[in-house]
Amino acid sequence: MSDRPRVTCIAAMFGPLLLAGCIIGISGMPGGVVKLVAPDRKPYDDYGLAVAISDDLAIVGAERKAVPDAGGKAGAAFVYRKIGSHAWDSGTALVAPDAEDGDGFGCSVAIDGDCAVAGAEGRDSAGPGAGAAYIFRRTGPNAWDKGVRLVAPDGESRDSFGNEVAISGDSAVVCARFRGSGAVYLFRRTGTNEWDSGSRIDPPDPDGVRIFGQSVAMSGNRFVVSAEKQGTMDEGIAYVFLIAADGSCTLESELSAPASGLAKRFGLSSVTIDGNTVIVGASSDVSGGVQTGAAYVFRRAGTGSWSPETRLAAPGTPFGEFGLSVAINGDIAAISDIFDDEKGEGSGAVHVFRRTGEHSWDGGTKIVAPDGGKDAEFGVKVAIDGSNLIIGAYLQDGDRGAAYIFPVR
Repeated sequence: MSDRPRVTCIAAMFGPLLLAGCIIGISGMPGGVVKLVAPDRKPYDDYGLAVAISDDLAIVGAERKAVPDAGGKAGAAFVYRKIGSHAWDSGTALVAPDAEDGDGFGCSVAIDGDCAVAGAEGRDSAGPGAGAAYIFRRTGPNAWDKGVRLVAPDGESRDSFGNEVAISGDSAVVCARFRGSGAVYLFRRTGTNEWDSGSRIDPPDPDGVRIFGQSVAMSGNRFVVSAEKQGTMDEGIAYVFLIAADGSCTLESELSAPASGLAKRFGLSSVTIDGNTVIVGASSDVSGGVQTGAAYVFRRAGTGSWSPETRLAAPGTPFGEFGLSVAINGDIAAISDIFDDEKGEGSGAVHVFRRTGEHSWDGGTKIVAPDGGKDAEFGVKVAIDGSNLIIGAYLQDGDRGAAYIFPVR
């Protein structure tokens, strides 16, 4: 049998909204690495600016992708299914059933179990830029229903509802970072792909923060949300919330950088959670008077108690953006630095760390795109689940974008 990658046409379910050409390229690379690219590749589609992975499914957003009969920048997301040890199918395209020009569908993506979520922060739902999010349910191996739209029950213009999304089980969280001081909305599944109207969660200290909902991550019945502190220069804070069985939500802990004043953009770059571990990126973290970036690890020590565990950093990356995107699954963490220059200026890299003890981690292993190039921004977004790490590189291949899946176990 030939090892040549298979390229096929997507059988999509949206009729006139199916993307023109319906070809998604899948290419195998050395070491079991798989490269994903979008159909009808064009510069500045932003393919790879958002990625997520769960079990045998991966999703890649392309928020500026043109959609037939909807116009440019309507956006799309592409779901891939694992079909072998290092093989993935040719993908299925998801678009909003009511797609319009400028929606930015796919600006954020999340996937868990039988549900995939895509944010569309530019959607004019309750006024210009109020935003929306869409949840799709899997109906076959890589077949999906037409999706349902979520909106904020009190949405207003320019809220950017959908700028970040997360899902776990029967709960989904959608951020609206410009709603006042920022807000997040918790939605609960009530049927096969039916969801309640959502409940709003405001920042615990609305006068002390802004852009609450800049980043979000979810694991089980917990989620973590970041915000920027008022009156500071890019200093952030992260909050851990616990969802009760009845759907009520309570604040469990506030997480701050141990090195106050140095951990610039703490949480504003990214956050991640898995079980009893939270990692908060601080992509402008300062060490020795030089911006290098870092990521801070926290562990849950007991009911409602979270403690700082360690600071992860990459050696030899002055003026970097280490911590721009963070991901964790079990004892493996992935931290990106889009300004790493190994494959050319701004080509990007991701560092994979492994937990070696109860409160210790190794020094990390750096990975780069096999075909990376200048200004690709490999690592702009990372996600990890099981044995697979997905990495977005939205400016790869002349700004046409790509995503890479690496085996990490």
